[in-house]
Formats: sequence, structure tokens, C-alpha cells
Amino acid sequence: MPISWLLGSLLISPSLSAKEAAAPPPQLPQCDLISKGPGVALQNQEILLHNFLNEFLEAIRKDEWNKIEGLFHPRAKRTKDIGDKMKAILQNRYDAPWQFSVFRVWRIKTPNARKAILDSCPDASGAHIIAQNGYETQYMVWLQIMGQNELGRIMLAVAPDKGRMYATALRLQQWTQQGEDAEVWVQRAEERFKADQKIAAYMALDVAQKLLAGEDLLIYPRQRQILDVRKGIISQAELVKNANESMNIKTIAYVGSLLTKEGVGILIREVIDKQEVTSILQERCKSRAEGLIKMGWMIPGKTGLRCNYIFPGMDPEKDSQMGGFYFAPEDLANTKK
Repeated sequence: MPISWLLGSLLISPSLSAKEAAAPPPQLPQCDLISKGPGVALQNQEILLHNFLNEFLEAIRKDEWNKIEGLFHPRAKRTKDIGDKMKAILQNRYDAPWQFSVFRVWRIKTPNARKAILDSCPDASGAHIIAQNGYETQYMVWLQIMGQNELGRIMLAVAPDKGRMYATALRLQQWTQQGEDAEVWVQRAEERFKADQKIAAYMALDVAQKLLAGEDLLIYPRQRQILDVRKGIISQAELVKNANESMNIKTIAYVGSLLTKEGVGILIREVIDKQEVTSILQERCKSRAEGLIKMGWMIPGKTGLRCNYIFPGMDPEKDSQMGGFYFAPEDLANTKK
């Protein structure tokens, strides 16, 4: 795949006054790797953090998800059902039994206690770690999830306050899909592009970038590169236009990949003018599956489909609270081409 990269920089150094030249340099954020696992204990250097992580993992292992909410700082953005939501996500992504281990721990110091992006954290798999606002000393913990089908991560931001540790932010990140990481999916996209399979190449790159989505805790520069390449193959607007024209409709607002236990599926977001009864929306979703199968975007019995519904004016890049429906490959096995 032809890819061109342009790298450059321009540094302009203004002259400094005598007072400015004599001033001490500002203290910069620091990021130190203090634990490299799996299974590394921290009791010899960070006893409070060690105890906190034991408490966090014990709640998960004992299926006491209601305890997770109490481990977050009062200022943290979380809901009382955060533990139940975590459990649901894990169940949807990873076949049990699950194994959890402390894989990496970084100590971060931000002298001004402000949010900062650190690009020098050791062994961070190419990620830039985002320090949370309000804490001069904090920790980023990478907990590894080993399911029977996939690998995942719980990225957990932790900070001390008033003599104890609190979780300040959390991100569940799937690391493999069908047992393969983002770079393997990029290679797969290149193979499909060379075979003139643009839609398949787009979907493979979409899987790759989703495996590198760090939200507000991590930034993967590699994800931005993948997104740029994906856009060069076919834009989201072109993809949506293709789907609407092929199915003779005008309501599809978004088309993307879907990470499921069964494999890679399709996600569509469709605009509706009013709330419909469940049976109507389910039939509509099935009809969209039939259309996508006829287009060759889905394979009966191998590809699942999720339909999410939005009202006009809603952001098509985000799921709405209206929800939707997921049909697994076996649900669509008898769908006609």
C-alpha cells in the first residue's frame, strides 16, 4: 500500500531577558516504570498502592462488582453501577474463566498537578499516558486480562488522597481481536487492499484502530496513522453513501466494524424520525443484514450485525441511549443473499 510520511519541525528561539535567563527551568512531569509484570508485587515500595490493587482485583475475582464504585475518588466521574457495567463488557468480550495480573505500573509526578500528556513512559507499547488533573503524584496501572479467546487491558489511574488510594479513571481496552493485535490487522488490511478489496481493507483498519483506542487515558500515535490510511482507502461519507444507495434508502448515518466474541461484525447507526416498537426495529435491522449480505459486506453465518438507532441531529459517531439490536452470525445464518 503506497503510504507517504512527511516529518518536519521548526524551532524558533526568541531572545531571553536577563531575568528570564536567570530563572530556574520549570519542573517537567516525570514518568517512571516501577513495576513490570506480570504478577509483580509492589509491597516493598508502594504498600498503599499494593493494597489498593489487591482490593480492586479481589472484588473482580470474587464477583463482588458492587465494591468497585467505592474504590473511586469522590471527584471521579463514575456511576454507582460501574462495576456491573464492567462485568457486562468483560462478559461480552472475553470467554471465561478470566485471569488478571498487574502487568505495568508507572509513577507519574506532575509538579503543577495539572493534566499532562507524557510521551516518555517506558514500556508503554507506543502509548502516551495522560496524567489526570489535580494530583501531583499519581499512578497508571496496566492490568492484563487473559480470556479464553482474547487479551485485554484495564488501564487504571490511581492517586493518593488523605492517606489512602483512589481510582480516578478507568479504561477497558481490548488488545486482540480473533487473537490478533492491531499490527496484524494492519497487515491484513494491506493484503486486502492489494487484492482490490477496499471495503474489507477499510474494516480491517477499523478493527486495528479500535484496538488502539485509549479514550481519555491513553493516546496512541499509531492509531492516528491508521485512521489516516483508512481515510485514504475510502472515507466514512463514501462508505455511508455506498450503503444507502445499494439498499435504496437514505437513513444509514454510520458504518463501521464491530468487535464481538464471534469475530468481526458490522455496526450501523441509522436515523429514525420517531421511537418505534421493538418488533419493527428488529425487523428493520434484519432487513439491513439482508442488504449488507447482498452487497458482499457480510457473510451469512459468519458475520454479525449491530444496529443502533439515532434521531436526526445526533452524532452518528456515537451510540445513542436509544440502544439497538445485535444479531449474532447464527441468527443470520439462513439470511438469503
